[in-house]
Amino acid sequence: MNEQIKKISRYFAALVFWVMGAGVLSSLAQLSPMGTGYFQNPYLFNTALAGADGGTKLNLAVRATANSMPGAPKNQAFSADHGFGRSGIGLVLNNSSVGSVRHTGGALGYAYHLPIAANDQHIHFGVAMSLSRSRLDMTKVTAEGYDPVLASYNDRGTELDANFGLAYTRQQLTIEFSMSDIVRNTRDDNRQLVNSPLFFSAVSYAVPLDVEKSDITLVPKVCFRGMRGTDNVLDLGVDFHFAEHFRILGLYHTSNNASAGFGVSLGNLQLLGMYSMETSSLSRYAGNAFEVGLGWGLKK
Repeated sequence: MNEQIKKISRYFAALVFWVMGAGVLSSLAQLSPMGTGYFQNPYLFNTALAGADGGTKLNLAVRATANSMPGAPKNQAFSADHGFGRSGIGLVLNNSSVGSVRHTGGALGYAYHLPIAANDQHIHFGVAMSLSRSRLDMTKVTAEGYDPVLASYNDRGTELDANFGLAYTRQQLTIEFSMSDIVRNTRDDNRQLVNSPLFFSAVSYAVPLDVEKSDITLVPKVCFRGMRGTDNVLDLGVDFHFAEHFRILGLYHTSNNASAGFGVSLGNLQLLGMYSMETSSLSRYAGNAFEVGLGWGLKK
């Protein structure tokens, strides 16, 4: 009887660890998404902007927490998009890990950019198919013998899903709306986790402060992110470009954290460094984070 109780207790503890690990990973990835997606690489958040500038862009972003706690969250994202004619194609690869839980995914998308009137007005449509998989590193788990609860985590396989995006641009104005993981978010089962994103929306406007030289620009941006099972998040940010090669940006999120960054442009290369104060509810797991983004762009 005692042995049976110990066995059940071990399964229950493993199940709690599984849910908490996956939940923390989802929270970190979605309550605090990659900062480069707000201004430097908006395609990362909205597949409709693939190739919107009619050129080729490559972006790489890496984020890690400032502390050295074992198993601290780490995130990497790579994107490539290219525009030709009225069409655009793009690829996003991402990898996240926290503790013994690792999540990898990728999305291949297509966008169509439709001119609708004068003043450089366009409506952008985008769709993408995505593949993702979460795995538990059994070498980092302490368990006695074979534990079927932990082993079943890696038996779920790869999930196929879809993303959708819309955008409207008119000279300096940009309005965005996108939805990711449409199949997962519309499916009603017990595998849903809180803090997973439902949609992303944003409005930004580029304000030239030096009309004659056009080397000073202020870009305020307001974003609203819908979340599952928790409060939605409002992002208030500003991107300040000056001297043609430099930028300073800042963001405040109603999830009780903020981000600040400094960037420099050298020809077709862009380098951005960002420091983010983690959400208050997750600070004990993650702490503050530093992110580096590298971009290369070649206009048409």
